[in-house]
Amino acid sequence: MPNSHKKLFQVHLSEEQRRFIRSLAAAQGMTHQQAVVAAFTAWAEKLGAAAAVTPPAQAPEPRPREPNPAPENQPARPATANWLQKAAKLDWTKCPEVEILQGKARRLWVVRGTLAPLNELLQIVAEGHPLEDIAETFQLELPQLTHVLRFAGAVA
Repeated sequence: MPNSHKKLFQVHLSEEQRRFIRSLAAAQGMTHQQAVVAAFTAWAEKLGAAAAVTPPAQAPEPRPREPNPAPENQPARPATANWLQKAAKLDWTKCPEVEILQGKARRLWVVRGTLAPLNELLQIVAEGHPLEDIAETFQLELPQLTHVLRFAGAVA
């Protein structure tokens, strides 16, 4: 069985695009999340079919990905993710790197100056994704992400 690894993927949709997806989902008796998953599944199948028709160029055999050791300038992560439960109970108003986005229906903690949801960020860190990948995906500066994680107690 081939080795697999998770790759973080994020898509930004306008409010109009979200409403359109929700209306299509409702018309088919699906939730928004089910519709998005179905759309990505169909997209993946289409890409797979296209790849089967067009032979790929000879690429080198992929190497199994080894865990990234923490570089000297990057803090080490804790052995357990117990900090994630504690982070949910923190007073985030005391962290200068986060802010609340106020919507009609809810409030959302994000990294200051971005639309990166704090709860998703912390969950992805807990899953063990490399901090560089997370920062790139959410369009964050690595020091900003590190500051948030230090506040959360995720890194030493």
